Amino acid sequence: MDLELMRKSVLDHPSYYRTEANYNEALKNGFALSGVHRDSPFNTIPDFHITELKHVDIMHDFYEGYAHDSLTSCLDRFFEQGYITLEQLNNRIKRFDYEYNDRRNKPEPITMDHINARKLKTSSGQMRSLIENLPLMIGELIPDCREWDFLLSVVKIGDQIMSPFFTVQSLEEVRQNIANNLTEYMALFETHLKPKGHFLTHYKESIENFGPARFAACYIPEARHRIYKKIAKFTESRQNIALTISIKDRLMLAYNLMIQKNYFNPNLFIPGKARICPVGELPIVPELTIMEDFVLRCDYVKLGSKRIKTGSVFTLFQNNNYIFQQVQHILIYQDEVKFICRQFENYTYDAHVDGYIIDDRSFNLVLLDYKNKNIAPNRLHTMTNGKQVLRIKL
Repeated sequence: MDLELMRKSVLDHPSYYRTEANYNEALKNGFALSGVHRDSPFNTIPDFHITELKHVDIMHDFYEGYAHDSLTSCLDRFFEQGYITLEQLNNRIKRFDYEYNDRRNKPEPITMDHINARKLKTSSGQMRSLIENLPLMIGELIPDCREWDFLLSVVKIGDQIMSPFFTVQSLEEVRQNIANNLTEYMALFETHLKPKGHFLTHYKESIENFGPARFAACYIPEARHRIYKKIAKFTESRQNIALTISIKDRLMLAYNLMIQKNYFNPNLFIPGKARICPVGELPIVPELTIMEDFVLRCDYVKLGSKRIKTGSVFTLFQNNNYIFQQVQHILIYQDEVKFICRQFENYTYDAHVDGYIIDDRSFNLVLLDYKNKNIAPNRLHTMTNGKQVLRIKL
C-alpha cells in the first residue's frame, strides 16, 4: 500500500499486505516512496521475516498516537466555539475525583502549544486516564454536536480495544467502529490519516490471530525503563552498565518472588491493614453467615495491580442487564475475602457522557462472591448537578 492510499484507507485490505518480495523491492525504492527505512534486524532470525509479524501495540498506536490527534482536534474546536476554555479544562483535570487506581496516572495540565502541535505532554497511562474520564470531566459543558459525538466514539474505541476478551460479533463491531471513526475524523477535520491512525484498521485481524491486544501492549516492558534509569543513575561504575542493570533486575525479581504472595497468582487477594470488628456492628445480609462474635475488617484489598477499597463499584453483566454493586465492608473470614455491597436498583443510561446515572438512595445489601470473576473496580463520580454517574471500565 503506497503512502497516499494509506492516508485514506479505513479498512484492512489483505491484498495490500507487504510480502517478503515486495518488501525487498521497497528497500530499493527508498523511505520516501516505500515507507521502509532499512532492513529490519528481525530478518536475521532463521525461518522468519518481518512481514509475518502482525502484532499491534495499543500503547503506541492509540494512546500515544491517534488519541492525541483526535482529542486535540476536538478540544481546538471546543475552544473556538466557546463551549469551554483552556483554564476550565485544566481545572476539571486537576480537581476530578479519579478512581484510586487512576491517581498514579493523573494527566498533566494542557497548554495551547500542546493543542496546536497536536501532541499532549502525557505518558500513555496518563492519556488513557484522560480519555476514559473525559466524558465525565467536561460532558456537562459541551452540547450535543458532531465533534462531541466523534470524541465519544474515540473513547469507546479505546474501551473496546482494551477489552480482555472478544466474541466474533464484538470483534466485527470494533472493526466497523474504527472504520466509521477514521472516516469521520478525515471529514470533520479535513485532513488525512497518520500511520498510527491507519494501524487501527489492522486490529481485527491481529486480535483474531494473537488474542486481545491489551496483553501484547508495551505498558509492562516500558514500565521497567524508569527502574533501569534509576539504577544507571546511582551506579558509579560505568563499565558494562548493561550487566549491572541486568543483575539488579534479577535481584529485584528474586525479592518479589519471596515477599509477594500473589506474584504467580494475580487472583489472590492481599488484604490491607485489618482490625477486629464485632459481628453485631455489621448490617444484616441474608447470604452472610458468620458463626463467631468477631471478624476482621479492612479498608482495602489488593488484587494484582488493582486496589479494591470501600466505595469501589463492581459492574456485572447478567441476563443482558448491568448490575452495579458498591463495596461497603470488606471482611476476612476463614481465610476468605467477603464483600458486603450495596446493589443499586435504579439507574439510567446517559448517552451524552456514555455513563450510567445511579440512584444511590435505592439499593439492597448483598454479599458479592468474587470467585472466578474478572471484575475491574469502578467509581461513582458526583457531577455538579449532584447526580451520581459511573462509566464502565474493563
